[in-house]
Amino acid sequence: MNTFKRLPNGDWGVSCDAPHAAGDRVEVTKRNGGTKMVTLGEAVPGFTTIYTIQNKRKDDPMPRTPSMTSAEAETAIGHVRGTLPIIDNGDLRGKVRKWFSARGLPRVFVDRLTIDDLRSGYNLESHFKALSARYETMKAGGEVADDDDDDDEPLTITAPVVPAPEPALVNTREAQLIGLLREVLGSSVNREQVQAIISESLKGVADKVRDEVLGIAPRTVEISIAGAAPVVAEGVHPCFERVLKLVLEGTTNIILIGPAGCGKTTLAQMIAKTLSRKFVHLSGSAGISESQLMGWLLPIGNEGFQYVPSPIVKAYEAGKCVICFDEFDAFDQNMALQANTMMGNGHMSVPQRYNNPVVERGEDVAIIATANTMLTGASLIYTGRNAMDGASDDRFLKVEMDYDRSLEGRIGAAGGLSSDEMHQLWSLREKVAEHKFERIVSTRAFQKASAMKRIGDDWKVIMATLTKGWTADELSKCGVRV
Repeated sequence: MNTFKRLPNGDWGVSCDAPHAAGDRVEVTKRNGGTKMVTLGEAVPGFTTIYTIQNKRKDDPMPRTPSMTSAEAETAIGHVRGTLPIIDNGDLRGKVRKWFSARGLPRVFVDRLTIDDLRSGYNLESHFKALSARYETMKAGGEVADDDDDDDEPLTITAPVVPAPEPALVNTREAQLIGLLREVLGSSVNREQVQAIISESLKGVADKVRDEVLGIAPRTVEISIAGAAPVVAEGVHPCFERVLKLVLEGTTNIILIGPAGCGKTTLAQMIAKTLSRKFVHLSGSAGISESQLMGWLLPIGNEGFQYVPSPIVKAYEAGKCVICFDEFDAFDQNMALQANTMMGNGHMSVPQRYNNPVVERGEDVAIIATANTMLTGASLIYTGRNAMDGASDDRFLKVEMDYDRSLEGRIGAAGGLSSDEMHQLWSLREKVAEHKFERIVSTRAFQKASAMKRIGDDWKVIMATLTKGWTADELSKCGVRV
């Protein structure tokens, strides 16, 4: 049986069951049981039945087609592009990978992508193009093979092998710049030196190129609001447009549920800013009292008591506002039940305002809450959370949020993090999720890493700081060496 073998220079070769001559066409069995016809090249020095491959792919009698089309893969995924919220199981991850393969990216590259890469590349065409550009760059640099026919163990050859030539440069702006510099500096300058010169010399003009390659250009949406000029919002979370439409629809309260540091409160603030509404914020905790929601009855000298409305009451009655109940799952149940009336009945009762105890809901009042849990109580990682009464749960439309990779990329790039360093942080988050560790790798990790990078810390110190307190098992399984 003829099988594929990886040669020391990184190319694929063929191990044959009998001697052949260069130019022979042979059928090769792949690990998955399929077969492929290839044309043999020269025998590898020191071996009589192991050969290089001539003109891989180009001399195949028929072009290889993916197992399913991108449309079929999209149907299998069950979410049209732009609406995939999260990849939370291996079956869905496999379907998304098949979609990438159907779009022309080889499986050997697709298998390296993080869950964030897969989700963002599926949802956003701009990020898919950025991943395609990354693949071309990696292929040109010899970091990834152009074929994923087989994943047999590499062939060990002790005979001398001529070193592979320096990888050809992909036809990108970087390649053009490298070519020009080589004309000036001479061909003896290696690629790493030229890239270092470019990196140092073109920092001021490389931002746009870098953003395109990393897929971190600010996300911009344009929203048409009835009776007003269109509003353009830049640098927004992927969930922003949907939440804004729900706020404008105006008949439901919204709760944003997601991990710590994914931008829930910031999104609520941006909704208020986009709509030119007042933003009022109340953060939950076990010690918060109903007075901070309803107001206070305070003594005024010898004149008795006077009602002082809370900022929530003022905004609720005046209208044209966004009221944010932050960390709603940290409220105790009594506090949450007090909020139920204002969320469900169009008014709230404030007995302290004895001369007019009913507070009517004003026009254009949006109520947005945030939570780290599904309102079902504390977990090992969110220990300060409470289970909410079913009546409170029923008053919300739940919108799940995840981390905004575009924002994290911009934070990291502004802080001087390299593409590889940012991908290490994204990979760390993926490994934490994969192993179900009770650890958080949030957008704040990019902020912290950027701060440390700006003061001169090296990457080993940065990773050691971000993972301080982790167990040896956690570090090992997440691939962190400190």
